[in-house]
Amino acid sequence: MLVLTRRVGEVINIGDDIEITVGDINANQVKLCFDAPVEVEIHRNEIYLAIKNGISKSQRKRLEKKMTDKPVNGKQKGAAIKPPTVITRK
Repeated sequence: MLVLTRRVGEVINIGDDIEITVGDINANQVKLCFDAPVEVEIHRNEIYLAIKNGISKSQRKRLEKKMTDKPVNGKQKGAAIKPPTVITRK
């Protein structure tokens, strides 16, 4: 596994077509911005695994809601568990 340290606004390139930019960092949340061709699918890990296991779109939505409703460190954080993902396509 490659581990990189980046600051807000810095970019990581994967090949010639994919850029990942660190959009924002707040406490335990990192916002990543992806710039990739439209044919490249980008998913959070739990959604990717749900797709691989054949879970329907409605079941994935319930899973996603469940993930955002979990408390963090004993406090309700809502969407803080699920970092927003900004996807722009080339």
